[in-house]
Amino acid sequence: MRAIFLGTADGHTSARREHSGILIQTQETSLLLDCGAAAARFLLHKKIEADVPEFLWISHMHSDHNGQVSSLIQSLWLRTRRAPMHIFGPPEVMLAMKDWLEKCLLFPELIGFPIHWHPVKPGRPCVFGPFTFTAFATQHLHSLASHFKRAYPNTCFDCYGLLLEFEGLRRPGPSQRTGPHPQRWKNRGPALRTHPLPGARSFPRSGQILRTIGLDHPLPRSPGPPGS
Repeated sequence: MRAIFLGTADGHTSARREHSGILIQTQETSLLLDCGAAAARFLLHKKIEADVPEFLWISHMHSDHNGQVSSLIQSLWLRTRRAPMHIFGPPEVMLAMKDWLEKCLLFPELIGFPIHWHPVKPGRPCVFGPFTFTAFATQHLHSLASHFKRAYPNTCFDCYGLLLEFEGLRRPGPSQRTGPHPQRWKNRGPALRTHPLPGARSFPRSGQILRTIGLDHPLPRSPGPPGS
């Protein structure tokens, strides 16, 4: 499993760094964690096929985490993608992003590939392909919600972190092929989890295989504007 950090900048635009986006690639599939970075340009520049990513995770409604979703979908449409895309995230985020794509004229009947929306609930694992998604609620937007939720009741203030577990597929050799389904195995290696998940201080050495990745959105260390 390979993780490519497309961008790690925060909400303050950087002249040298992209906003949030992590592309996870395995031999079987691909997953994009947030889409604040210019993922469409990266995929085209690296000559990565239009069927990537298969899965997209959207953590919350800050534009540095989702602002490039419509550009990505438009690019994949124009590159004649046909494979389905599965999008995961908080339920209200899913509704907002689906509505936004329609407002951007990216209609399901137009783009040529199906998008399947999967609202998730904190603490409830969702298994799709080799990935298991387990969301957990964070306090990243609590300050904004306390100031503005009453005035904007239809706005989503949920922000979910993600525990991502991967189970690879071992393709059996000719003498082992006894049926259409490949055998399953679990990658063995240390867990990589970001604060405040358990094991946060245990990071793998270069070249080690990861089975579990945890993503969180920490609160700012110093006082700042609400939601910064």
